[in-house]
Amino acid sequence: EITTKDDLHLLPTDGIADWHNTMERIKKANYNGILMSEVAYADREGKDGILLGYGQKSLEEYLTMAYKKIKKAVSM
Repeated sequence: EITTKDDLHLLPTDGIADWHNTMERIKKANYNGILMSEVAYADREGKDGILLGYGQKSLEEYLTMAYKKIKKAVSM
C-alpha cells in the first residue's frame, strides 16, 4: 500500500523506487535532456523505518552524496 511516507523526495537510488527500471526506460526513450530531482535536505524516515540522516550531514557532505547517487542512477 502506498502512503504519504512514500513521497519523501529522497535522493536517487534511496527509497522504494525501481531505479534500474526507471533508468532503463529513460534510456530506451533516447531522452537527451536534463533530469531533475526534487530532494529534501532534512532527516527522512524511509518506509522501513530507517532514518536516512540527510540532515545530519553538512551541506557539502549531502551534495557530495547526492552527486554520487545521481552518477550511480545514470550508470544503471
